[in-house]
Parts: sequence; structure tokens; C-alpha cells
Amino acid sequence: MHPVSEDRSIFKIFTILYAVALTTIALLSVFSQIKIQQALNHQMNDSHVINFAGKLRTYSQTLSKLALLLESGRDIDDNRKEFINTLKQWQKSHEGLQAGSNFLNLPANDQDELKQMFEIIRNPHQEIWDARQ
Repeated sequence: MHPVSEDRSIFKIFTILYAVALTTIALLSVFSQIKIQQALNHQMNDSHVINFAGKLRTYSQTLSKLALLLESGRDIDDNRKEFINTLKQWQKSHEGLQAGSNFLNLPANDQDELKQMFEIIRNPHQEIWDARQ
């Protein structure tokens, strides 16, 4: 064999290997970017649900404050209206977190652990709801 033809065949082999390596790197980069975007979207959904859970806690605190103000007899008409509005928001948020809501952009609750947590608070929640009058 001629040294030139050997050099050309070696050059072709390295060119092919280089092209395969670059293609592999490109495909891995695209695949990893897709996976990263999926993870970020999942975290955005989780943060939205956590934000709603925080709102639910705020509604609970507001209801407690308003109940105390109503009990003390201060500004009854305004406090009663605010109490009723907050109670409705509290109930809708609770139901949305538990069953999902397209309006609130909340996914359906399909995890057993979350269902157990909602079961733990079911009785106190129902007592608050029943005591709204």
C-alpha cells in the first residue's frame, strides 16, 4: 500500500468518528434540554400549588381575625361581608387543592399521601364550614 492512501483512509475514519461524536453530543444536548424544560415546568406547577396552599392559610388567619372582630361587636356589617367573601374564597381554594380546578389552574389531587392529609383535616374543616352561620 501507498503511504498516501493509508493516510487518506485514516483521515476518513477520523472524520467519520469526529462527525459521530459531534452528532452524539448534539443529540445529548437536545435531549438534556428537553428534560430540563420538563423538570422546570413541573416545578412551576408545584410552586403554583404551594402558592395556593399559602393563600388558604392566609384565608384561615383572616377568618379567625374576622370571627374575633364579629364576636367583639366591632363594625359588624363590614366584617360580616368580608367574612362571607373570605369564607367563599377559602372554600373554593380548599376544594380546588383537593379535587383540582381548571378555573384556579390547579391539577387534580391524585397522590395517596395528599389524600391522607386532606382526610386528617376533613373534620376540622367541616366544623369550620358548619359554624359559618
